[in-house]
Amino acid sequence: MTKSKKDELELTRHNLSVLSIVDVVDDSRLNGSDRKNYLAYAHELMLNPVFQNICKLISLKQRDMTICDAETDVQLAYGRGTINGVSLVYEAVLALNSEFESARRNAPEFDEQNSLPEI
Repeated sequence: MTKSKKDELELTRHNLSVLSIVDVVDDSRLNGSDRKNYLAYAHELMLNPVFQNICKLISLKQRDMTICDAETDVQLAYGRGTINGVSLVYEAVLALNSEFESARRNAPEFDEQNSLPEI
């Protein structure tokens, strides 16, 4: 998804008083090793094909059901809300995974020959 599409999606969610990805990912209650573990769990979840397939399957089936079966505005809104909810979960895990991978890339390399860090 392009940056402009992401910005548009976040603005739409904000205008509809719906949670945004920022509301979910920026969790200041976690820091240090708790945050690292949280990110590692998100990374493992993102690597799990079952998680990805379930998110995709729910979104696609709900889209088809909403298009074919929704007869009222309420049914249409619930269908869209379901798709948005699944998308938000997927995007949150994806963002946490990106944070995990970025931290791992920027971590200093471990030197086996120098077991005592310099002070």
